[in-house]
Amino acid sequence: MNQKKYLKKRIKQLASKDKASKEVDKKDFEFQKQLTNLEYFFDRGINFADRIIHITEVIDEPLFEIVDIALTIMEKENKRRTVTIKIHSIGGNLYEALAVVGRIKASSCHIVTEGFGTIMSAATLIFASGDSRKMSHTGWGMLHQPSYSVDWDKMAGHEAALEQAKNEWKRWSELMATYTGHKDSKYWYALGKHADAYFTPEKMLETNLATEII
Repeated sequence: MNQKKYLKKRIKQLASKDKASKEVDKKDFEFQKQLTNLEYFFDRGINFADRIIHITEVIDEPLFEIVDIALTIMEKENKRRTVTIKIHSIGGNLYEALAVVGRIKASSCHIVTEGFGTIMSAATLIFASGDSRKMSHTGWGMLHQPSYSVDWDKMAGHEAALEQAKNEWKRWSELMATYTGHKDSKYWYALGKHADAYFTPEKMLETNLATEII
């Protein structure tokens, strides 16, 4: 369905529902407000008609907000129907990635993640959070330990930043083990310890990072 036709159809449906009611349900009112701004989300790679979310940029703000609103609208329409998230990203902000992963896991929809080109760094965990995970036969995966930087500071400041980076990598490894079911967190923790760890689609399938090669 054409995106603009979809937009007009949904607004018309809501308008008819609200007109028939004496009071506008607050959730529907918020939903209607979101629909009036859908052009913005269309431009950011959200295809509501086919229930597809594209992540093709560096992972940073406002990605969580975009994914959250997109999933909220799709769940409102059908809380069980599949949503596909197509990813081609070199990674980015760890905390933004964790927020997106948390939102994906909180969704009632069946989430399929599809990887194309590059699934790297912070994008790896987003890809791994899908209920089904499909990797293109031409793509590459990569993960590594988090990097950190601190300005001129006392030794304690550097030590605290390093300790937090270690804790982030430990948590990341635990989530990768949970989502893939492959070995334990120690396996994932050791990857990328001294260098970037690259994955062919076949290696991603072997480690259950991907469940299918397309």
